[in-house]
Formats: sequence, C-alpha cells, structure tokens
Amino acid sequence: MLGHYELKPNLGSNDRFKDNSAVRHLTQDRFSQELTYASKHWATHLANVLKLDGEAEQLLEDFARKHLLAWLELLSLVGQVETAYPSLERIGKLLVSQVPSYNVLRCITSL
Repeated sequence: MLGHYELKPNLGSNDRFKDNSAVRHLTQDRFSQELTYASKHWATHLANVLKLDGEAEQLLEDFARKHLLAWLELLSLVGQVETAYPSLERIGKLLVSQVPSYNVLRCITSL
C-alpha cells in the first residue's frame, strides 16, 4: 500500500508550523521517486480494478485512518496537492460502487 512504511506525520520538518516554502529545500531529495509517483497516482491505478477484495478494503481503511494527513502533507511538499481531491473523488466513487456499506457516503455527498 502507498508508502505504508514511508508516510509519517511531519515529513517536512520537526517544526509542525513551518510554511512549506521554509522546508521545501530540506525535503527536495528526501522522498523517493517511487513514493512521489505512488502519492500522485495510487488512486488512478486503484480505480481501474474490477473488484475490491477484503484486503484492499482494509488497506484503504488503514490508509484513511493512519496515513491520510501524511499523504496530504507529502503532496503539499512536492507541489502536487491539487491531485488530492481528484484522487479522493475516484476512490469515493469506487467505494460507493463496490462496497454496499458505502451507500451512506453516496447519500451524504449528493446533498
């Protein structure tokens, strides 16, 4: 799963309140090309699967609970935060279409 071992809070600095411009030079070469690619494109690849199995559903839940904010931070640090919303939208549509318990999500998002 996306950066399971590399995505952690406060990727840019130990100082949680610094602006990205103040830490970008510190993080420029810190993230692997694989992690950066995966962070930008994981949802596109996952949305192309025909059927989610129980393991994939569990990994998505773990990602949402444990790594979502770190993922957003990483996207921000690499200048790709604009990919977050389309990624989450793709995954939301996938979940609504394939996991019956996510029908509540469809009702909420249609308001």
